[in-house]
Amino acid sequence: AAVAPGEAAAVASPVVPAMEKADPIAIPEGAFALRGDLVGRLGPVARALREAVAERSDLVIDCRSLRRVDFVAAGELLNEIVAIRTARKTVLFAEPTAIVHALFIVMGIHDLAEVRRRRH
Repeated sequence: AAVAPGEAAAVASPVVPAMEKADPIAIPEGAFALRGDLVGRLGPVARALREAVAERSDLVIDCRSLRRVDFVAAGELLNEIVAIRTARKTVLFAEPTAIVHALFIVMGIHDLAEVRRRRH
């Protein structure tokens, strides 16, 4: 299903294997995916993220189709990552755009989760 402009979508799968550090490009099939624009309160996206990580120790978040994240959404995402890390779980954001990666640095998300940028 296509994501309309101004909407964010999250897709979760029941199984998300941990990504090997030796292969920074590979994103496991079934990784939690963020798509479109994350704007404002995360609501359903935050709930889907909590469900995705509930039974796992590692969560890979596929950011290849994530266009942008605003400051409000980034703040909410940071709060979700803090909760995940408090539960002693790890998070990897895979292949965010340069602008999303920069925002993750400004917001301090990169201090709590691994962020692997696109290589182009």
